[in-house]
Amino acid sequence: MSENLEEVRLTPEQLELIGQSLYGTSFKIQLADFLGVDRRRINHWLDGDRPIPAGITTELLEIARKRKAEIEGAIHLLEKILGS
Repeated sequence: MSENLEEVRLTPEQLELIGQSLYGTSFKIQLADFLGVDRRRINHWLDGDRPIPAGITTELLEIARKRKAEIEGAIHLLEKILGS
């Protein structure tokens, strides 16, 4: 893949799937907070009214990695509590 990572744009469907995976079904407020945008902007992107900025793709990867580490930590703690 020779495309510059800063130029990769998500589709509204991809953004919705990623948002729900990161934050659950009520993801819009948390995603907007993380990206530093108004929640209405998230709605505009999802509705296709405005293009999704290419730069947020790398930001979403960053938060996904952070959330993965947090979840792995929670799993480890639960396993420890349960003696697994």
